[in-house]
Amino acid sequence: TNASIINTTTGIGLNIVQNGGASGPGSITIASNGSITGGINAVNNSVGKIDINVTGDVVSKSGAGIVASDTIGTGMDIKTNKIISGSWGVLADHNGTGDVTVITRDTVSSADTGIKVTNSSTGKTIITAGDIVTSLVGIDVTNNFSSTGLVIDATNISTSNNKIGRTSAGILAANNGIGDTKITGNWINRCTRLWDKCT
Repeated sequence: TNASIINTTTGIGLNIVQNGGASGPGSITIASNGSITGGINAVNNSVGKIDINVTGDVVSKSGAGIVASDTIGTGMDIKTNKIISGSWGVLADHNGTGDVTVITRDTVSSADTGIKVTNSSTGKTIITAGDIVTSLVGIDVTNNFSSTGLVIDATNISTSNNKIGRTSAGILAANNGIGDTKITGNWINRCTRLWDKCT
């Protein structure tokens, strides 16, 4: 639990790696109400859940705002306030069991993709997003074959394609699993298409 300010000019602001393996305890819980400069990186190589709840601002000028990844995890729950990022706002890669839930309660501003999720688990992907302002893609989600559903509720997505040779999109959603896809919300200044990029 962090109630103070973390400010680093180089490297990652908060970096946690759990290597408990299949037999060890492996949950990662991050609760912070202080601002974090340098971003958050949480890696779980154990059986357990990643739970991140940040109510302060997260700023990462060169890297991602929040990165969460696991190998044999039991779920991800990521809740954030404002994020300012030089690449991805939230980057989540889940392998194992359980759902991936991402909730952004304030604006996510990123130089690349606002929220990017890859779900290779047996659970659902659930994204509830406030305002996203990005140079390339607002929300980019891939559900792989074992996943069981995809739900996106987005408020406002604003993209501006200033990446040479790349196209922008409001939402890219590829659901290769066995569950349904449901996308709702009110979007402005957006380009939205399932399965493909758009210009």
